[in-house]
Amino acid sequence: MIVKKDFNLKCIISVKDTSVASFGLNPPRWYLRKEIPSERYALKHADAVLAESLEVCHASRILRVNSKQNRIYFPNYCDDDNMVERGQKLPRNELHFVYVGGIRGIQDRKTDHGNIQMHWLIEALDEQEVHFHIYPSPSLSRGVYEEYYQIEKEKKHFHMHSPLSPKEMNNEISKYHFGLVPFFHEDTGRAKEKRYYSSSLKIFNYIESSLPILISEDMGHQRWIMERYGM
Repeated sequence: MIVKKDFNLKCIISVKDTSVASFGLNPPRWYLRKEIPSERYALKHADAVLAESLEVCHASRILRVNSKQNRIYFPNYCDDDNMVERGQKLPRNELHFVYVGGIRGIQDRKTDHGNIQMHWLIEALDEQEVHFHIYPSPSLSRGVYEEYYQIEKEKKHFHMHSPLSPKEMNNEISKYHFGLVPFFHEDTGRAKEKRYYSSSLKIFNYIESSLPILISEDMGHQRWIMERYGM
């Protein structure tokens, strides 16, 4: 917004992952609290807002921003070039779930990252003899990567994989039975509305891979997209 203020240029902002939507007006850490005035200023003074989810509407209500700027709803989408058909068939007497995306270690703050601490899900699926595959984000730290590799050694039905490019990913995961979006309100200290209004690339990765999806009912916006288009 410095450009708009100093040079009187038109400014369009893309909004995702606001601190105010995650924690309200009084986030638990100082660096998050420092972002609140900037988020309010940006939403109030932008000439247009590009929104890939409904989070911007929720953030504006909390910040009491009644701006009349244009808002463009432009959600994530599938790439025709990356669409693949179902891959090789796995044994009929086995069930395989896959999760693609960020994960966190057991030592990370549950209030911030509990929804992507996958230890409870690994345990639950292993007890039911359901194979669970994780393909983590390329930015995953070495320490967390090693933590999950150690869990793989202990759990027969858990499989920790290396990060892959989008094209490699779709071909790789198309062989599994279900893609997971396992995020629930009780798993984190972030506001319930954050999950309800948010968006992510996961469901589109799964759709590109021709995978049926198991998604938490707490994921309101993403679930609405799937239901609206019969997925």
